Amino acid sequence: MNSKIALIYENKTFKLEVTGEMIKEFKNFEEAVKAYEEKIKEIDNSEEAKWNNLLSEVNRFKEDGLEVNNEFKSMEFKGLKYFLKTDKVFYMHNGEMIPLLGGFNFFKSTLALLKDDKIGNLESFILFLKEVIISKVNYRLNELSLLVLSASFNYGSAEYNFQTGKLNKGASIEDFTFDEFKNYVLQTIKRR
Repeated sequence: MNSKIALIYENKTFKLEVTGEMIKEFKNFEEAVKAYEEKIKEIDNSEEAKWNNLLSEVNRFKEDGLEVNNEFKSMEFKGLKYFLKTDKVFYMHNGEMIPLLGGFNFFKSTLALLKDDKIGNLESFILFLKEVIISKVNYRLNELSLLVLSASFNYGSAEYNFQTGKLNKGASIEDFTFDEFKNYVLQTIKRR
């Protein structure tokens, strides 16, 4: 997402680098500058295309309150903010900025799960994930399930399936509400 483009003069040659990787060497200054400018345009155009693709994926949430800032390429939904440049998601609440894992896929999945009323309210969901992160535990979210990964669990993970309302503990699968899942996860990871 975030490309660093550099034109470096070293040992009588010009080197064009993108994110620390040398792309091409030039002896002629004008050719080097032209290639540098073309690379900037190419990356800007690819970022614009990516932004437009992401917008099309979340367009269905606009009527629910999704706000889009095209200038800064960011999206916000009730304090949940996504930034294209860094592919990071944060939750802004009461002057606190909570970093979350998962980038755009997390953002889009959270919106879909909220719309389908699968995770309750946004604030309690984010506070749960904040506790998971504070406990140095990873998670993965998609529109079907939330997977929490920790050595505290039997078989290293606990996965809640939003479609079936079941918790996969590794050795067994049980009926659970999402609130019961959150309690189970927090009790398990806090015991270690």
